[in-house]
Amino acid sequence: MAIALVVGIYLCKLTLPNYKFKFIASNKIKYILRFSIGNHTSRFLGSAPGLIIPILIINVLNEEMTAYFYIAWMIAGILIMVNSSVTTSFFVECSHDKANMYNNLLKTLSTILVLSIIGILITFSIGREILLVFNESYSNNALSLLKILSISCIPASINELYIILERINEKLQNIILINLFIGSFTIITGYFAIVKYGLIGIGYSWLIGNTIMCLIILISMYVKKNRIQKYGV
Repeated sequence: MAIALVVGIYLCKLTLPNYKFKFIASNKIKYILRFSIGNHTSRFLGSAPGLIIPILIINVLNEEMTAYFYIAWMIAGILIMVNSSVTTSFFVECSHDKANMYNNLLKTLSTILVLSIIGILITFSIGREILLVFNESYSNNALSLLKILSISCIPASINELYIILERINEKLQNIILINLFIGSFTIITGYFAIVKYGLIGIGYSWLIGNTIMCLIILISMYVKKNRIQKYGV
C-alpha cells in the first residue's frame, strides 16, 4: 500500500497539471475513518460464520465433516456471490442517483429472486453431480447441506440488499447489528444443532438465522412505510 501511494502520487504529478499532494481536512478524515471502521467491522462480522464454523465442526465432529461443510459452503457461496454482484450494482447506481432508488430497489430485488430460484433449481437438479467432481463421499455427505444452503441464499440476499440500503443511508450501526445477529445466531445455535443433527444442523442454523433477520427487516420496512403514509415521517 505504501508503494502504491508513492507510485500513485508520482503518476498524478505526471498526468495531472498543477497537481500538488496534500492532506485533506481533518473533519473529512474523521468521517472517512468512521465510515471505513464501520464497514470493516460489519464485513468482519458477516464473514465470521465462514471462519468460525469449520473450527466448530472439526472440534465437535471430525476433519472429514469439516471438508464436506467447506465444499458445500463454497459452492453455495457462488450463488451468494452472483447476487452480491447485483446488489453492488444497486449500490453504485443509488450512490449517485437516490431519486430512482425505489425503482432500482424493485429491479434489484426481482433480479436476485430470479437468480436465487435458478440457483436453487440447479442445485437440486445436479447438486449430486457437482459434488461427484470431488468424490462420492462428498456427494453422500454434503448434498443435503448444499440444498439447505442454496435455499438460504434467498433470505441472505434480501438481507444483503437491505445492508446496501443502510450503507447508502450511512446507518452503519444497523449493518453491524444485522451481521452480529446472523453470525451469533448461526454459531451459537449451530453448535447445539451439530451435536444433535450432525452436519446438516449448521445449514438449518444458517437458514433460520437469515430468515429471522429477513422477516424482521421486511416487517420493519412495512411498518415504516405505513408510518410515512400516515404521518409523513
